[in-house]
Amino acid sequence: MRKIAMYGKGGIGKSTTCQNLVAGLTEMGKKVMVVGCDPKGDSTRLLLGGLNQHTVLDTLREEGEDVDLEDIRKTGFGGTLCTESGGPEPGVGCVGRGIITSINLLEQLGAFGEDENLDYVFYDVLGDVVCGGFAMPMREGKAKEIYIVVSGEMMAMYAANNICKGILKFAETGGIRLAGLICNSRQVDNEVEMIEAFADKLGSHMIHFVPRDNMVQKAEINRKTVIEENFRNKKGPDFVSRLRGFVNIKGPNPVGYSVNGDESSQKGEGSSQGEAANSSYKNLAGDDPAHLIRRAILLRSILQRDCPGLIDPETKNASISSSVVRGFLRVHKYVHGARSLEAIVKMSNLVNVRHFNAASLPPSDLLHLHVTVDFLKDVNKGQLELPVIEVIAKACHEAWRKQKENDEWKQAPKRNDDKKEHPWLLPFDDPEFPESVRENNRITARLVQAKLHEVDCQIKMPGYVKKGESSLKSFSPEDKEKLMDIEHDIWLRNHLLDGYDYAKETNESLRLHRDILPFNKLPEADQELDRALVDSLIPALSKKGYKVVKGKGYEKQPKSQT
Repeated sequence: MRKIAMYGKGGIGKSTTCQNLVAGLTEMGKKVMVVGCDPKGDSTRLLLGGLNQHTVLDTLREEGEDVDLEDIRKTGFGGTLCTESGGPEPGVGCVGRGIITSINLLEQLGAFGEDENLDYVFYDVLGDVVCGGFAMPMREGKAKEIYIVVSGEMMAMYAANNICKGILKFAETGGIRLAGLICNSRQVDNEVEMIEAFADKLGSHMIHFVPRDNMVQKAEINRKTVIEENFRNKKGPDFVSRLRGFVNIKGPNPVGYSVNGDESSQKGEGSSQGEAANSSYKNLAGDDPAHLIRRAILLRSILQRDCPGLIDPETKNASISSSVVRGFLRVHKYVHGARSLEAIVKMSNLVNVRHFNAASLPPSDLLHLHVTVDFLKDVNKGQLELPVIEVIAKACHEAWRKQKENDEWKQAPKRNDDKKEHPWLLPFDDPEFPESVRENNRITARLVQAKLHEVDCQIKMPGYVKKGESSLKSFSPEDKEKLMDIEHDIWLRNHLLDGYDYAKETNESLRLHRDILPFNKLPEADQELDRALVDSLIPALSKKGYKVVKGKGYEKQPKSQT
């Protein structure tokens, strides 16, 4: 389900654009819900044939809190589900608070539940006001994609710029992104050039230019969307055709890779064709990094549809080997696009299987009908499995705890640097050990491969080593120093994002910490904590049979040398 918020200056045509977009999606067979977050309550009127829908706040005022979903949600054009948040009585209350109340109520009533089978949820939000309630769709992560309707008029761009400041503020905590600008033309001179330049300054792009057309006004007079009013003439099918292009144009391959094109003739890693395909992939992937996200979304949706037994009902996590995920995400090309990705999953041995690993994949001759030969090479390189990540996370914490205890720190409910007391001085597996701290250690563990890459080291699965190389027993002093620096940089970045500042004395409740400093300026005792973490890596990996080697290469080791 894609969660989209449409923002824009009042009167810019945001609601009209949103409703016509939704009408087009319904003609494509998509199930869509629209949540109006404008106190005027007009975000769904064209979808409802001009009806002024009873808002959520009006319903709560008149009927109390005992309401059903049907009381606040109506069905409109093409089966669209429509809800209006509404606003308080004039001169009383806060409109933003009303939006918060409405969205929370919809969640409680299951409006966004999986059983609703929604493809899209649109939040139509007034963009002139910077009140926290209007920011809720992005602040609380209710919407993941933000589109701003704008024009070449100065105040429309000014409002859009303010909205972008809000997006930037909540991008980290809410996981949102600015997906693009939609220019609803006001026939201003050089309008396209201005919006494109404005989008470039924002680090975004104009995804569509909507020309001025009286057809829109005529449809509004008749209380309909353009799709409903004019679908039988050429304009309706043309709009849906263009919309289908925007929704479906990008597949799992980087933009520019032709399906069934010359690159698919790659025969082997040493062939000139293989080298050409590799070079082409690197160039195109650099221009279209989002193809990795498209592949991940496709893989997830196929697993949910065809292999529900692999999805944990509580956590919703898919039980799939990270090395298999690596193959799906990093392969140079899917020969037949999304159909190839789907075919590989269907050909895999997943009947009565609870975990999708490399052994479940189809034979190589079948795989090569759908992907280039690097797929299996990437799978064989492997990545750290969940049990290994857990071992490293535990080793990191225990190394930190041991170092603290060596410095005569003791466990206590609250941190006190003067008394050398710390609440985290518990074993990793202790039931009282905070789960959030465990997860912080897991984050450190998941980044091990990237950290080792910075010192030209790699983790090898058992049996995969470069000819003539041997595994490391410990890091060189230079590499150890660099890894310690990286370890502190990760810690520092996370704490700065959480709002921490430097102080001579650490005070967690005030988000003050004495280690908000470059690594080389840390107290020696705190540098030793990073040293302990680095020293724990190789022994932790060895427990699971993994090796750390210097340099690159993945030739399989001959059995006589194992």
